[in-house]
Amino acid sequence: PAYAHQCLLWGQTIFDRAATHPSSLVTTAPHDFYPEQEWQDDMELGAAELFRATATTSDLAGLPHPDPLYWFGQADHWAQEYMLSPLDGTDTFNLYDIAALAHLELTEDRAFAPAKAVAGMQTKPATVLEDLHDQLAAAQRLFAAHDPFGIGYHYVDDDTVAHLLGLFLEARIYDQIAGSHLYEGFAQRQFDAVLGRNPWGLSFVVGAGSRFPDCLHHQVANLVGSLDGRPPLLLGAVVPGPVNVGELSGLSAAEGYRPCPARGAPGAGNYAQFNGRGAGYADNVLADVSNEPSDDLAALSLLAFTTEAQG
Repeated sequence: PAYAHQCLLWGQTIFDRAATHPSSLVTTAPHDFYPEQEWQDDMELGAAELFRATATTSDLAGLPHPDPLYWFGQADHWAQEYMLSPLDGTDTFNLYDIAALAHLELTEDRAFAPAKAVAGMQTKPATVLEDLHDQLAAAQRLFAAHDPFGIGYHYVDDDTVAHLLGLFLEARIYDQIAGSHLYEGFAQRQFDAVLGRNPWGLSFVVGAGSRFPDCLHHQVANLVGSLDGRPPLLLGAVVPGPVNVGELSGLSAAEGYRPCPARGAPGAGNYAQFNGRGAGYADNVLADVSNEPSDDLAALSLLAFTTEAQG
C-alpha cells in the first residue's frame, strides 16, 4: 500500500508538470526518430487513469489533487482538446495516437462519477462515437474499400501492423460504447490481416499460425533462437510488417549477427515476389523496418488478443 500511494503521488505530480504547449514531442536524442504530433490523447488517458486510482484509494495524504473529480474534469477537458485539435481524424489508434482507448476509459468512468459531474461533462458518448466513427469511416472509404483484403491502412506507411491492431481495437471500442455490431466485419478483417490474410500470406505474430517471421531483427532471437521457424522461438513477438519497398534496401545489422538461412521457395522466408503497389515485406534480420519486434506492438497485440478472446 505504501508503494502504491507513492506511485499515485508520482503520477499526479508528473501530470501536473506536463508541458501543455510543447515545442517537441520526440523523447530521443538526437531528435531523428519516433516522432509524434498528437499529445492531448495522452493527457486524456492519464487523467482517466488517475481518476480511477484516486477514487479507489483510501490514502489521500499529500496528494496534489485528492478529489477524484478533479481528474474526471481533466479527462473531460483533454478529450475535448483532442477532438477540437486540427490533427483529430488524421490518424487512428496505434502506438502514437491512443485516443480511442482514452475515450473508452472516460466513457466507462461516467459510471463511477456523481450524476451532477456527469451532467456537466462536455464530452458526451454521442460526441465520442462521432469522433471514432469519423476515423473508422475514413479508413474504410480511403483504404479498405480499395483493398482486396479489406485492409484499412496504407501499406507504404510505417507501423502497418500497429495500425491494423489499432483499427481492430478502435472498431471494437466503437461497438462496445454504441452497443452495436456496426464495425464487426471491418474489425475482423483487420485482425485477420495481422494473422495472415494479407498479400504475403504471413502472420506477423511469431508462433501464431503456420507461417510467421523466422529471422527477426532482435538480438536475443537472432543470437540464441531458431532462424527457421522451429523452436526456440520468441513466441508472441509482433513485427511492424509491410513498409514502403524503398525502405528495404541498403539495410545492415550490428557486427556479430547470425545471417538468415538461404531463402528459396515461397514459404521459406522468400516474400519479395508478393511485394507490390509500392509496399514490401522482408523476413530478414537486416530489415528492422519490417521485422523488428517492439514493446508497443506487443502491448497492442495483448489488448487485441484479450479483446478477441472476450468476444
